[in-house]
Amino acid sequence: VDVALAGDRSVYVGMVAAISSIFETTPSARVFVIAEAPEELRPAARCVAPESRLEFVEFSRSRLAHLTLKAPTGRAYGNLESPANFARFYLPELLPDVSTVVYLDADVVVLADLAALLDAVPKRDFAVAAVPRDQDACYSPNASRPGMFYCDDPRAAALFEERAIDPAKHLVSFNAGIAVFNLDTWRRKHLTKRAEFWIKRHAVRPLWRLGSNPPLVLLAADDLFAPLPDPTWNCDGLGWKKTLHLEPSCLLHGAKIWHWYRPSLCFALSERPIDRSIDRETRRQRSATEGTGCSSFVGRRRGFPISPTSLPLPATVTSSRAAGPARRSPGSTPATTRVSGGPTSPTLPVSLSCRPPRSSPR
Repeated sequence: VDVALAGDRSVYVGMVAAISSIFETTPSARVFVIAEAPEELRPAARCVAPESRLEFVEFSRSRLAHLTLKAPTGRAYGNLESPANFARFYLPELLPDVSTVVYLDADVVVLADLAALLDAVPKRDFAVAAVPRDQDACYSPNASRPGMFYCDDPRAAALFEERAIDPAKHLVSFNAGIAVFNLDTWRRKHLTKRAEFWIKRHAVRPLWRLGSNPPLVLLAADDLFAPLPDPTWNCDGLGWKKTLHLEPSCLLHGAKIWHWYRPSLCFALSERPIDRSIDRETRRQRSATEGTGCSSFVGRRRGFPISPTSLPLPATVTSSRAAGPARRSPGSTPATTRVSGGPTSPTLPVSLSCRPPRSSPR
């Protein structure tokens, strides 16, 4: 199962968590880590995944020098203008030998085998497969879930008409943070060039709200979108939605993928201490020679919390560690965080350190 994640330095910690959860659930995974500085991320990723199943791909801002990226930034949105958010449009070039790939945002926790996700994709020609949203394509400020596109803007409406797109009929809203890409279709239909067309037009006059999600919706307009029938493959909104507003299927049956809004929070709830496929002696040697275990990686990345008590847990999460980290006696049970969401909800360790422990005396 080929999987791709993309991120800049601000989400490296979340990417490590996502990678860890992928290998916990999907033994057949091969993960392509697309980053602006892959060598900075490599030591931490090796703590949680077999190195032979990881491939690092550089994607820097210079690759998009011919484009003007316009997207909201700030506390409510994060940095949607980051070039890493637009790396998904270049997957056919970045992964030339891959036909189908599962694309994941950095702020996810995978709880089911991604091979089953590929099996769930409808068997027909498609460019993008994802969980559809109950949301109109056109923006309406009074709607409970405002759409993406400024359909009432005369210039936007004229452009849609020129491209034979009726937003109400041809566009299906979906969250692009968890999607399956048919890269053969992308190459055959030159969809990367189409994406650049829309991004350039949006830079001249705003056509949509948000960042890289709307142009992906536009690319799937020509019957190239394949809806995933099971919404639990993208249980999004954790960290900002109230429990009442989360996808009911995720709460009743449990999530296959939890999708957060903050990668550092995702890291705190999912990161595993060590990769058990690597023997203890190899882990010890790596720690001694490299001097960069996952703990020091987290400590170096300014702006990331290094204590679970500093994380603002959402309403859907309760922690058994109420008064800060405590010293544990050998053999005791580590503190855990319970992610609510039905009988199959996971109990995950709340450890921000995956530095290999010292070998105990024999």
